[in-house]
Amino acid sequence: EICSTFMANLEIKNIKLYFKTNAEKSLEINYDVESLMIIVNNLISNAIKYSNSNTSIYFTLNFTKSKMLLMVKDEGFGIAKGEKDKVFSRFYQTESNLTNSGFGIGLSLTNNLIKKLNGTIDLETELNVGSVFKVELPLIITDFNLNTTQFDTQYELICLNNHTESEIKTNEKLPKALVVDDNTEMIIYLKEIFSNFLDCTFAFNGKEALQLVKNQSFEIIISDLKMPIMSGIEFKEEVNKDDSLKDIPFIFMTSIFKGSIKDTDLLNFVDYIEKPFKTDEIISRVKNDDINGAKLICNDTNNPVSRMILKGLNKFNTSLKNIETSIENVGKIEIYNLEKNLSLLATISGAAPMIGFLGTVTGMIQAFISIAEEEGAVSPKLLSSGIYEAMLTTAAGLFVGIIAYLSYNYLVSRVEKLIHKMEYTTIEFIETLQSKK
Repeated sequence: EICSTFMANLEIKNIKLYFKTNAEKSLEINYDVESLMIIVNNLISNAIKYSNSNTSIYFTLNFTKSKMLLMVKDEGFGIAKGEKDKVFSRFYQTESNLTNSGFGIGLSLTNNLIKKLNGTIDLETELNVGSVFKVELPLIITDFNLNTTQFDTQYELICLNNHTESEIKTNEKLPKALVVDDNTEMIIYLKEIFSNFLDCTFAFNGKEALQLVKNQSFEIIISDLKMPIMSGIEFKEEVNKDDSLKDIPFIFMTSIFKGSIKDTDLLNFVDYIEKPFKTDEIISRVKNDDINGAKLICNDTNNPVSRMILKGLNKFNTSLKNIETSIENVGKIEIYNLEKNLSLLATISGAAPMIGFLGTVTGMIQAFISIAEEEGAVSPKLLSSGIYEAMLTTAAGLFVGIIAYLSYNYLVSRVEKLIHKMEYTTIEFIETLQSKK
């Protein structure tokens, strides 16, 4: 399930995911699986987001007699020691600005869930080396020695890019483009947009892009502005130093005014594209001081993202701190509204098979009562009604449970995508306001 959730992001960055556990296959635990999956998914998602391409992520799940131990280790950018405790705050951005988005809702939600489960989370990190998140959750394991191994198991590769370089099809007739952005979701989105008319190669920061542009030929470069390791501007400056590269058409993707980028003539880029793409009309109106127009678009759109932005627009003449607080408060309400019915669906998916099993038991009880009441030989017809009830209720319970389970997982994935979109758009909006104030 983890592989299917993250395969696209792992493949686009060529990241390998390894797993190991001391649990035997016979181990069964009674636990809040929904919360546990959210914790694991958020930690792995965070590791992918803040990792360089062509690296590895290590996921460990171990058990002691009284605890469940989770560990997610990446080979990413790392975090300064002074900022370790702040990453669990919503929408927090590091002072070093290594990324174009904050740690957002994911780690904050993870921390809250762990506290709710009476657990702890610890972060070990070093800049340019990586981060290790360690989670301890209380859990009593029965028959511990029978269900766990005492040997130090090895990491197993569970997710790997299925496409080798020789299998990747390229269209030599299409112009070759280098697309640079540190956001994997954005890269996947751009890949869908450009695939019909550009042969794209992707990089996730300026340093990676510079290496590629020196070793391959490209007819156009499309780059994000704010990226880790090396920003888009620094990347373009390095490209301009090479006479054989400086004239390659270069387009920036950014939420910042072209006029606010220093020395635009010296950078010699062709154009720039507004981000985020799906809400660019709202942002552009804010940039043009058309606040009322932006409010009208928010009202017409009327979705969780637009409602958050509308709240910020209503506080436009106050401080940025007040705007951020207002947006965060609306965000909490929107997230609650998105998630409030998920627990009911999870309960249905778990309870329906149990109700079906109860029907099985009552049906068999009915059959045995009929046997007991019959003095003579027992006929198949006499047993059929009880067995019929047992089989029918079992099938009905499983059917409802499967539908509810599939619906639950589908809705969870949609909610997570929307939450990430809310986070991304909010940060872009705040950055736009910062350039205005």
